[in-house]
Amino acid sequence: MRTITRLPDGCLRIRVTIERGRVGGVPAIHVDGTSTPGTEDAHRHLVSELALGRSWAKRIATGGVASCTDLAKETGRDVSQMFRSVALAFLAPKVVEAVLAKRIAETSQTRFFDLAALPWPEQCKALGID
Repeated sequence: MRTITRLPDGCLRIRVTIERGRVGGVPAIHVDGTSTPGTEDAHRHLVSELALGRSWAKRIATGGVASCTDLAKETGRDVSQMFRSVALAFLAPKVVEAVLAKRIAETSQTRFFDLAALPWPEQCKALGID
């Protein structure tokens, strides 16, 4: 069961039910009765988002579409999700190579979105890439 409560200081308190389990024999986390992908699925999803982000960034840069907002409408994605995916296009080449080669255990798209704002050397340092 999910509840969202606005606290007096303006912050939100979000409560969800989380259970560990398996999906297709793969360890998974169930949040509010739905499951999140296991590590292998999470890696495939991240690689897919990297590819989409690069493709969409190229379309925006070349004028194929005017903005992330227009692209979100075209693809049926949430605008904030679109911004996160496009931001992945700005990851250092060494970071992308490490993800593709599975040399990085991290698969959180949010983590990579945060890293994309950093200069390339700092992205590599944050992930322990030489």
